[in-house]
Amino acid sequence: MKKLYSLLALVLAGTACQQQATPTHAVALLPTEVAATVAPQKLNLPSQLLAADTLTPPMLALLQAYDLSPLWRGHELGALDSVTVLDGFFGLDHYRISFVFTQVRQDTVDKAVFHIAGKSRYKSQILPFAGLLRVQRLADLDHHYLDLAPEDSSAQGYTANASFTFEENAAGPNAGNFEGVAILDFYISSKGEVNYAQIMGGEGAPARGQGLLIKGSWISNKNGQKKDLLLARSVFSIAPDVLKNFSIGDRDATINPKYAKLGWNNYWKNDEWWAETPKPSLNL
Repeated sequence: MKKLYSLLALVLAGTACQQQATPTHAVALLPTEVAATVAPQKLNLPSQLLAADTLTPPMLALLQAYDLSPLWRGHELGALDSVTVLDGFFGLDHYRISFVFTQVRQDTVDKAVFHIAGKSRYKSQILPFAGLLRVQRLADLDHHYLDLAPEDSSAQGYTANASFTFEENAAGPNAGNFEGVAILDFYISSKGEVNYAQIMGGEGAPARGQGLLIKGSWISNKNGQKKDLLLARSVFSIAPDVLKNFSIGDRDATINPKYAKLGWNNYWKNDEWWAETPKPSLNL
């Protein structure tokens, strides 16, 4: 937590020193006036998304100074035009499910809230969804989980814990709502660059060494049926907790053929299923 207080001091110091050049940031910085508290926006929020009293002034200062929207969307530093597919497991049989966040926008008033739109794919069904994500807590991330170049050795690592609710299009077949928690491991470099904290063998990190992890459930609008949900930027980081011998091989790991029946037979196909007019699939 000392790092967060140090960050608050740096942000406030930067506000006072207006004669200094403005540093280059990988994500857009908000205006330099950083308040100790954030006035909540008057949104009609579910109870799990109400403002958390666990956000201290240093945590709020970080959220005001750095927009984490690209990271919540799945974008690495320097790849803002790409689309990241989050793959994972759904229901008791752990069938494959995929998410794409098509839009992520930080709220203009309550900087702990992010407005999200996206699409999910389960078997042959693709449904759009929209909802909110609220950061409930920020904590320091052990430097052990930062696999960075020597010039970034002074970077500070953090973990953001958030709650979310996403509503699928009610007109779609078998529509429902997703809710749960999202975990984001990230770092801020001495240059003000913000990116994922990723490391091979980082299963002990909150987001399993891949930067972003989503865990929750889906509830059917029709009958209230509930199914568990687990997603990550790399499915290989979470698979060992779900399916035995999911991957085969070490350096060039591939998915065990016995799980083809659970939707993992076309993992390497780049079919852009989320696009309004999908391109022909490519076998990679």
